[in-house]
Amino acid sequence: MKSISVEGSVFWLLVSAIISPPLAYYPGSPFFEPTLFLVPFLFSTMYIVIAYFCWNQNARSYIAAMVLALSVLAMNIGFGGLAYPGDELLAIAQVLAVFFSLRGYRELREVGMFGGE
Repeated sequence: MKSISVEGSVFWLLVSAIISPPLAYYPGSPFFEPTLFLVPFLFSTMYIVIAYFCWNQNARSYIAAMVLALSVLAMNIGFGGLAYPGDELLAIAQVLAVFFSLRGYRELREVGMFGGE
């Protein structure tokens, strides 16, 4: 049986994977540039891959989920400044993904499932 931190991590990673491409292409978005057009889809793919490894309870995947969510949150605040209403929704999803990933990492570390220890 999976714990709430595992299920919460996977849920918020998948929510982020689903909502990030539609929220990235608002009018005036920097992702309308030809060089940045695929960035939201690449991030969605990374979310899905990391969610799969989190579901298998790999402790390093929780660290990867935290790094990915914090980087997306930093880019969201840095580039957009939370000016568009969808930016706040994505920021909330990223904060919750970081929270549940940190909780899942701590649970796996306490149980001793961290690789190499």
